Amino acid sequence: MAIFNYFDKKEMGSLVGASLVLGFIFSFNNLTHSEVSVSLLIINWIRAFILSFIVYLIYLIANKNAAKLHGAKIQFKLWGMDRYWFNKGAKFSKLWFFGLKINSFKAGILVPLIVALFSNINFATTSYTEITEVVAQRAGKKFKHLTDLEISRIHLAGPLACLLLAIILTPLGSFNTLAEIAKMVALFSFVPFSKLDGAKILFGSLPLYVFGLGFTIASLLLINILPTAALIFWAFLTALIVFLLYLYRTN
Repeated sequence: MAIFNYFDKKEMGSLVGASLVLGFIFSFNNLTHSEVSVSLLIINWIRAFILSFIVYLIYLIANKNAAKLHGAKIQFKLWGMDRYWFNKGAKFSKLWFFGLKINSFKAGILVPLIVALFSNINFATTSYTEITEVVAQRAGKKFKHLTDLEISRIHLAGPLACLLLAIILTPLGSFNTLAEIAKMVALFSFVPFSKLDGAKILFGSLPLYVFGLGFTIASLLLINILPTAALIFWAFLTALIVFLLYLYRTN
């Protein structure tokens, strides 16, 4: 399929890995006490994995197209942490565990699983996207190199694509699980920590982060209340008010 020409093998492996983790925590947290069984968990996991893969695929395609418009390319990666503290020598690569060298802390696998085991939160922070500037494609652009605002825009494309998917699917009623996963990914994409996309949106453009997060939260709060057109209008208006209040407080 032509769509898979977007991805190399390593990136596809990261997509599968992130989808397996997200699918597991979603299926695990949606089991009731009366339904707990290994076979049911596996069946639900497979279903949730497929739906998670679809959501991440949409997220990544949106980011890749946004990157292309700005003369850059995107790589999808599982979230890993190289440092365990802020000082220069605090690197996981210097640690050993039972004779095995630790290259990085696989936070995108371990953090969502730990949160799922001890709470009912689908902590969808499995992965991030990494931007690489393509100098040849920057010809004709106002600036020779990517600006912070452009980086923020690129990383915002994925969450908004997932939010749009949720807005479209929710009124239909036949794709509830897919819509729920899309909502989850859209919201947790704004977590501003470590290498996650939320941090890149925030540090690239705080005003854009405030507007994007405001629009996303307002949309998710209104998604089961208002029809699509009214939802988008009121969510946009709410985000605009939050954005203007932010500008007022910072000036």
